[in-house]
Amino acid sequence: MSSAALASGRSSEPLRSDPIVGIDLGTTNSLVAYCFPSGPRVLGGGADGAIVPSVVRFLASGPTVVGASARRGRLAYPAETVASAKRLMGRSAVETAAFARGASTPLVEGPRGMAALSIHGRLVTPQEVAAEILRELRRIAERLITRATRLGEDLSRDTSALPDGERQQVVARRVHAQRLVA
Repeated sequence: MSSAALASGRSSEPLRSDPIVGIDLGTTNSLVAYCFPSGPRVLGGGADGAIVPSVVRFLASGPTVVGASARRGRLAYPAETVASAKRLMGRSAVETAAFARGASTPLVEGPRGMAALSIHGRLVTPQEVAAEILRELRRIAERLITRATRLGEDLSRDTSALPDGERQQVVARRVHAQRLVA
């Protein structure tokens, strides 16, 4: 690219028109969207709709339950169900003491004094909770985008809406759409 193009912010390279996957990891709800040639569309999460509650239930043995099913079981299984974990990201256990009083899952001190949760005697960080939600969003995207790629779509880019701010230190690996269908 020429120095004039760099200075102007324009590239002489052609604009890519391949579709993009977007992920919004929210404190209360999350979603995944896909940019079709006709425009962006939120991808559905099944019978419960396109919005995925940011709630995770950690079973004593076996896989986790994420989304609406976890939210429905929150009253029956409060000690193993986590909601709003994103509020704990990047915060110390001391800072979250007030939050801990209202939480059904015990808040404890994790690595480097950061807030963590104690579930079934295991230390679970807020980042691990977020990873479970992202894994569910990826599953939704894989299922629905695979259909789109069969229709000739080329997937190679993604974007994620992640929290910013001094207290929220989110470490999230970008998941490229190409890998979603691999």
